[in-house]
Amino acid sequence: MEVEQAWIDYKSSGDEASRQFLMEYYIPLVEKIAYSMSKKLPKSIEYGDLVNDGFFGLVDAIERFDDSRGFKFETYASNRIRGEISDRLRDTSDKRCSFGRAAEVPYRARSCRPS
Repeated sequence: MEVEQAWIDYKSSGDEASRQFLMEYYIPLVEKIAYSMSKKLPKSIEYGDLVNDGFFGLVDAIERFDDSRGFKFETYASNRIRGEISDRLRDTSDKRCSFGRAAEVPYRARSCRPS
């Protein structure tokens, strides 16, 4: 099956086999983005977790992509994948912070009252 035909089949009838083909076809895009993001993150964040999070972005991109807008799918999906990974990292960091000590408010922020 070719990619163009898979898009046609998926958009016209919601064909599950075409959707599966598209997900498998674009997995290298998720891996590439996860790898490039992993280079800028602490070693404690695993590459596999980034790929997993990015896969959710890929699925969302496949479901929501509208080719009538004139964008290439890879461009649209890249933004969705990066966004999903970033959202998951943000959610994870918020949970880590909530179990630690209370957030400290800088002195200047506490004392900024109008005179």
